[in-house]
Amino acid sequence: MNATKLFTSVMAVGLAISLLLSPLNVSATSQKNTELKKNIREIKSLTSEDYKDLAFLKPILKDKTVVSLGENFHRVAEYSSIKTRLIKYLHEELGFDVIAFESGLGDSFAAYENASSLTSKEMMERSIFPIWHSKETLGLFDYIKKQRESDKPLYLAGYDMQFTSGYLTQFIGNWISKVDKDQGQNYIQFEMQGIADLYTAFNKYGMENDNNPEAKKEIKKVKDEYVPKYKALIQFIKNNKEQLAAAYPKNPHMVDIAVKTLEDRIKFIEMMMYSTKEGYEFRDRIMADNVEWLIKVIYPGKKVILWAHNDHLAKNTSKIATKEQENG
Repeated sequence: MNATKLFTSVMAVGLAISLLLSPLNVSATSQKNTELKKNIREIKSLTSEDYKDLAFLKPILKDKTVVSLGENFHRVAEYSSIKTRLIKYLHEELGFDVIAFESGLGDSFAAYENASSLTSKEMMERSIFPIWHSKETLGLFDYIKKQRESDKPLYLAGYDMQFTSGYLTQFIGNWISKVDKDQGQNYIQFEMQGIADLYTAFNKYGMENDNNPEAKKEIKKVKDEYVPKYKALIQFIKNNKEQLAAAYPKNPHMVDIAVKTLEDRIKFIEMMMYSTKEGYEFRDRIMADNVEWLIKVIYPGKKVILWAHNDHLAKNTSKIATKEQENG
């Protein structure tokens, strides 16, 4: 994924300086320290709306259209706080229009579409993974909800292919029901059962899936049962595109989002068949494709901020050994 990676940790730079110290080459070390210090910028607050300390980013990012905000571990309050502040700065000062999470593509779309009837907390819980359900991230959703009513909205998006919440299932099912009630209700029933069956099969063996033929057999059983149902529903949507578009005139991309999301469901099930390493690589390729699709189809001309774990933003992550791989 061609995305600018934004690192703002002064501690990381400080650590890099300390690692350079060597009694064997004091002169060279001193020179390197001087060069490093030139690039250190102090970030004075995690939450302040006074952005003077972030002004150094303007010349760096002024011509960029995609900025990635990573984290080396989920559930760290300070990460969510500083990322929320950076997103506000990028939106207000540098004209970034979209915040896209490492969460379900369709889920974020549905939550944003219905933002006017949801609280900020509901919008957060129905659009992004639980790992980011926190008071720090909630501040960002308060901001998104407020900006939605302005002439300068900050659009909420997702670019993952994984199931995020049942809210999207109800949203798509109710939409399809406007054209064919049986199709809509059937989709809600088979998706919720299919996801439950998939996780039951996966969790039964946990990380032993990589080398366990019984685990693969059970997941394949789920795949064989539900993938044909997804494919049939996708074909139904394509065959009734005009009627379904008319049933949701609020957004011209409703059909596109629904098809993309259901195709991602198939890929999600497929991912469960792979080893840990293959699964990571497969998921990252899908997410990169989804980002590109969002930029070209849904938000052409918009500047996008990506929120994800470093694993999904760094290059060549397939070369990094994970604990799961080492145990496998």
